[in-house]
Amino acid sequence: MLNGSDVEREARQQMVTMFMIAASNALSCIVATHLVLKACIDSEHRIRAESIDADPHALCQRAGSVAILAAASNAGRAWILATTGIRHLLRELRRLVMAAMSTSG
Repeated sequence: MLNGSDVEREARQQMVTMFMIAASNALSCIVATHLVLKACIDSEHRIRAESIDADPHALCQRAGSVAILAAASNAGRAWILATTGIRHLLRELRRLVMAAMSTSG
């Protein structure tokens, strides 16, 4: 905050700034998704395999890319842990629902 400025005005300015950051992030995700879909899916909604490159990205081919590969590996592990946890929760929820249905009916 600036010295002597109104606290409400500064709070409002901070909220507007955060909204602008969130809006630009959402817009960039929408645009990126649209571009990828346009490049990888044909007019009959089929995946165009020839447009998908399976080679490693140029950043991953460089000698100093160990950090990038480690981050990708950690993200993959986090995804596996998250999906495993969700599956476990769904199984537990299904078990509880079945138990509740068997006791009530």
